[in-house]
Amino acid sequence: MDMLAAMRIYIRVVDCGTLSGAARELNVGQPAISERLARLEEHLGIQLLTRTARSLSCTEAGKKFYELSINTIESVDAGLHAIKSLDTSPSGTLCIAVPICFDDYIMSSALLKIRSIFPDVRVELRFYDGQSESMSDDVDLMIRVGPTKNERLMAFNVGTIHGLLFCSKEYLEKNNGIQQISDLEKHPFINQPGFSSGEKLSLVNDQGDKAQVMINEVMAINHWGAIFQMIKEGQGVGLLPNVMSLSASAEKTLVRIFPGYRTEKSVPVFIMLQERLKNSLKIRNALTAIKDAILGCNS
Repeated sequence: MDMLAAMRIYIRVVDCGTLSGAARELNVGQPAISERLARLEEHLGIQLLTRTARSLSCTEAGKKFYELSINTIESVDAGLHAIKSLDTSPSGTLCIAVPICFDDYIMSSALLKIRSIFPDVRVELRFYDGQSESMSDDVDLMIRVGPTKNERLMAFNVGTIHGLLFCSKEYLEKNNGIQQISDLEKHPFINQPGFSSGEKLSLVNDQGDKAQVMINEVMAINHWGAIFQMIKEGQGVGLLPNVMSLSASAEKTLVRIFPGYRTEKSVPVFIMLQERLKNSLKIRNALTAIKDAILGCNS
């Protein structure tokens, strides 16, 4: 039996709390996970998990094996990393998990910097919803939107995401411009529920001056790409995140309105990694490149 592989699967099952969740994380079928766990328990001669129809929990032996598995995997990975780090010219693959809301320009800037420093490194980007608390073993860095409670991963705060106001150039021309913030209530509003209620929008500028306005919410969408498209189609005024602002500004049909203001509500952005990788030259430079790119759009 490949005990290290079995330990990795067991850790993921316990972390996810369900077999189906672990199967999704590992991108394998649930029956395969069940079979590997059964073989592991048979090999050890002990029951590790107590299963019910909807959940599972560790037995006392399972808790001890979980701790042993984490320590073993971290020790092995740290040893392998130490050997790899002897190479002063990093190569191999750098895998980064990126939220789908992130601007092409941000990641392009980061990738160009990484490639200029380490031309022999192959970079792989994996886009996801940005909310995951867990990170698969083959991912080196994960950009997460929002607070994290995962104590097994190191988390570096690299900025915030807040909403900026945009509309299409055609919409602005048809409505003879939008002169004051209070005018927003007269226009259909495409809202991102995480940044305002369905009735009021709270804004703040760089000087700390605040403004609150009633909005006429005609759409509430929790996907930035769809909001982008609705604004582009002239459906009204809407919010786009600062991490998409470069693409929005490059889109000649879109106009940012009240550029001195942003939503008062914001969410933190973290870059997460496993502690064993914290001293990797490749990881440190990638982290800095991504951080600089994100900070560059925090306006």
